[in-house]
Amino acid sequence: MVVLFSSLSEYFFTSETFVTIANEIPAIAVMAVRYDLCVDHRRHRSFGGSVMALSAAVAGIAMVQWHWPIYLAVLVAMVVGAFAGLLNGAIR
Repeated sequence: MVVLFSSLSEYFFTSETFVTIANEIPAIAVMAVRYDLCVDHRRHRSFGGSVMALSAAVAGIAMVQWHWPIYLAVLVAMVVGAFAGLLNGAIR
């Protein structure tokens, strides 16, 4: 893919692009491990990715728009995720 995108754009094969890609890897790894644990314990639920996206959106809004500190934004995101899981468990 690096060869393909580098041939299509002169701006792709730069150190800035690789730093950006490297900065995205930890977030993707955390989500992949979380999802893998659900699948590994045979409790795979289709709402897992949606709850992660909702929690991430809440944390992002809290930090960027409401200017909350990161620890408070993460705490609120965890509460929102727990509530969404509780609600889904009650519905099923």
